[in-house]
Amino acid sequence: MWCINRFEVIGTFEQIKAFRKAAENHKTVLSFASLYPIPENIGKDANNGGLMIEYWCMDNWGICEEPDKVQIIQESSGYLAYYFSNSGVPPILWFKHVVKMHPHLNFILRYAEEELFCAGEVRGIQGTISETCFNVSDEYIDR
Repeated sequence: MWCINRFEVIGTFEQIKAFRKAAENHKTVLSFASLYPIPENIGKDANNGGLMIEYWCMDNWGICEEPDKVQIIQESSGYLAYYFSNSGVPPILWFKHVVKMHPHLNFILRYAEEELFCAGEVRGIQGTISETCFNVSDEYIDR
């Protein structure tokens, strides 16, 4: 099961520039760990009762690993949009943390879970979260 996502960031030119720099790492243009770091002690002693990285990510990001192949699909002076897919559900917990840490920016996460016939949108506007989920039935798709 795959979830496709469009993550949008809205702010001033300087705010977008700073966010993009903070979100990047040497592997990708959008690193979840750059914006919501995995604590150093996680995964170090997983064989001796410590918490595995995947479990921490699921509990804190809402997904078990960083998305693969993130792309910037649109960029202008006050707007930045990323596209990525991940296994399972949308990274709503991660999104909520990013909104909380950057209340001066506005965010939108649009997602679709094709196999579950579900799509939705989460907005973080001036630090306030709102969610909308649409369930699409087989009957609707067949029309």
